[in-house]
Amino acid sequence: MESRNIWLWRISSSGKGQRLWEESLKSNKIILYLGLSEMGDLAEYPVEGDNTIENAYKRIYKQNVTDSKAKSIADACENMLCIDEGDIIMIFNDSNSKLICKAWGYVKYPYDYDSSSKFPHYLTVENWNLIDDVPILLKKGKPKSFLRELNDTEVKLNQDIFYVG
Repeated sequence: MESRNIWLWRISSSGKGQRLWEESLKSNKIILYLGLSEMGDLAEYPVEGDNTIENAYKRIYKQNVTDSKAKSIADACENMLCIDEGDIIMIFNDSNSKLICKAWGYVKYPYDYDSSSKFPHYLTVENWNLIDDVPILLKKGKPKSFLRELNDTEVKLNQDIFYVG
């Protein structure tokens, strides 16, 4: 069996996050919306050097940008660039300090950039498989960033619970 990476993608259950999730469902896409409209194509940034995503973010969005925020944004962007065709995305949100899985899907096309789009940074999912708020139990705690790569051997669907870790 072909090995696939499994990624957890956090969404907010209200406000802008909920609207982005609804847009993702309609378009079969994962949208990276972190206010990055002026960044351009994230795939064009080098991994090291003066013009990394993190450094460019600090330069472009000078006001109210802490080092930790820039690092968090860069981590999310760089992780999104690592997601490959065939990988699995699990959408979750936090509910009463529990991770609740909303849907999952196979990545059809990895990261793409469309400067003419309202949401220029995205990847395409084959189809969303909706789940009725299934808890995700993590042995090692919550993901520390918007995305977290997991080995597919660490995930098992058992009745109504995803065990991860």
